[in-house]
Amino acid sequence: MHAFVDETKQDGLLLATAIGTPATFAICRKSIRALILPGQDRIHFTAAIGAHRMVVEQDDSLLAADLRILHGARRAHAATAPNYAHARAAAEPLLRIPDAVAWCLATRKPGWRARIAPIVGETIRVDP
Repeated sequence: MHAFVDETKQDGLLLATAIGTPATFAICRKSIRALILPGQDRIHFTAAIGAHRMVVEQDDSLLAADLRILHGARRAHAATAPNYAHARAAAEPLLRIPDAVAWCLATRKPGWRARIAPIVGETIRVDP
């Protein structure tokens, strides 16, 4: 199993994860690349549990915090913690899945939460 993780910083921090098998993600990767419009490097929006490998979208402003948190989690849960890597969204199309889910959950625009609900397996709120 692999996991792709992205966040939105709208109204705090919301993390979203897409989890699946490498074979499933190969099909998804091809489909998502087909959705990207000419001249874009990613899909744009306007107005990981059970994974063995986790890919986290690289946000340079959060990289130091990501590394500190991920290293801490790996030390605390060494037997079950997945391997992880950072990747830029333009280089890894599957990071667009959690990006889309996070945007839909965080937006205040009507209807988006309901549209995404069928594919959201679990929501966990972590208070600061």
